[in-house]
Amino acid sequence: MAGWAAFALSGVFYLISSIRAGDVWSAIGSIVWLIGIGFFLASYRPS
Repeated sequence: MAGWAAFALSGVFYLISSIRAGDVWSAIGSIVWLIGIGFFLASYRPS
């Protein structure tokens, strides 16, 4: 779970960086990345 949290945090930092740089495609990519992590975590069931 800590690994997925780190992936999500890196996606947030990448999104912030791309917005500050004005790179729309990188911002879209990081949003898609974060949505994908959200879908995975929403379906996560601890054993």
